[in-house]
Amino acid sequence: MAHNVKEPSGIMVALITHFKEDGSIDLAGIDAHVNRLIDAGVHGLVPGGSTGEFTALTTEERKQLVEQVVKSSAGRAHVMAGIGELSTAKAVDLAVHAAKAGAHSLMVVPPFYDAPNKEELREHMREIHTASGLPIVYYNIPSASGVTLSPKEIAELNTVGVHYLKDTSGNGPALTELLFAHQNDITAFNGWDTLTFYGIAAGAKGSVWGATNFIPELSMQLWETLAVKGDLKAAREIWAKIFPICKILESNNYCAAVKTGMQLRGWKTGEVRKPFKILSGAPKAELEAALKNAGVLSVCSADISVDYSEMMLPKIAAVFVAFAVSAVEAGPCKASSNTYIATSSLTTESLSATSTLTTESTTKIQTTTAETTTEIPTTTTESSTSISTTTENPACSTVTNLIKNSNFEDDSDNSWQYYGPSKLTDSLHARSGSNSA
Repeated sequence: MAHNVKEPSGIMVALITHFKEDGSIDLAGIDAHVNRLIDAGVHGLVPGGSTGEFTALTTEERKQLVEQVVKSSAGRAHVMAGIGELSTAKAVDLAVHAAKAGAHSLMVVPPFYDAPNKEELREHMREIHTASGLPIVYYNIPSASGVTLSPKEIAELNTVGVHYLKDTSGNGPALTELLFAHQNDITAFNGWDTLTFYGIAAGAKGSVWGATNFIPELSMQLWETLAVKGDLKAAREIWAKIFPICKILESNNYCAAVKTGMQLRGWKTGEVRKPFKILSGAPKAELEAALKNAGVLSVCSADISVDYSEMMLPKIAAVFVAFAVSAVEAGPCKASSNTYIATSSLTTESLSATSTLTTESTTKIQTTTAETTTEIPTTTTESSTSISTTTENPACSTVTNLIKNSNFEDDSDNSWQYYGPSKLTDSLHARSGSNSA
């Protein structure tokens, strides 16, 4: 059954906000991440929420963020724009902009610092809904907003345009009451990471989930297994992998922990805005161990602090994959079995002093044809790689040229940094004219 993007449901990702080195919003990073998540199968995207550091963004940045997510998703996922402001006028401004930009719904947290009373809150929601024309998702987070409503009071907000709820109260019994006693008044989503399994099993329409930024495959496996198939036993096995990760996120600064998880998977995020920092030391090591135990940590898990290494690893991997595919199609190179491909003298001087790329073991890519077998070993790079090749195979020259033409310092299309080896391989195939999958 096709997913109706106009209605929020399923796995809704509470998006991070990517930043450049100068601190500005990284639109290319956002675009790449949105496409990565949609490719993984997520149902919705939530820009400008708590995970997106909305309290550290300017009004213009928040508008820019929503515009980019709408543009990048291109109608393939529900966009729920985060609207959290201290004044009704500012919230209305953001809401009207989100509607014009193409968002499908608004996630509205109550005004915080000075909490409104119940009637003031209702009027706040009413004005936002009336001005924007969009359905409101009430962001129930008493620990941050200072506003505590009973399940009945939350359900009664449906008369002022509130049709959905993101429950980040951490109150399991209250969520249960909303799901079973008020399901006809308001549609509830879980918003508390460590209660995700329970919320979905109890009948929540989905989960607004920050962890999905860096474990999209596990998030979707849990949804499909638990919500769609109803296989409780198999879902518990998946949840056993996810729960330790969620526990770590809730034990640290959430935004920083999510970005750390993404970086451990080799996905560029930028920093969190000060005064907060990306995790380091024991918390980072704990998260890395949890990801390894869950089986989702990629080869980019090393502590890479500079862009050179982030770009080189997937480039080199993609080059050798592309070569292997092309070699099978085009025939063997005229070269000895130990011939190396020229790599334009990559030296450790181009790397950060704290980031030395090595391979722990020799990897051999073998292509066997009726005439010969060609082996391409990769070796530890400690000072430089100096290689020569004699070839009549177009695949060999194609890959050599691709490496020579790769400028590791100027990666203007950004795809090397954001998408990872699979996307890079597609790019290399396109550049070399290959039609291979």
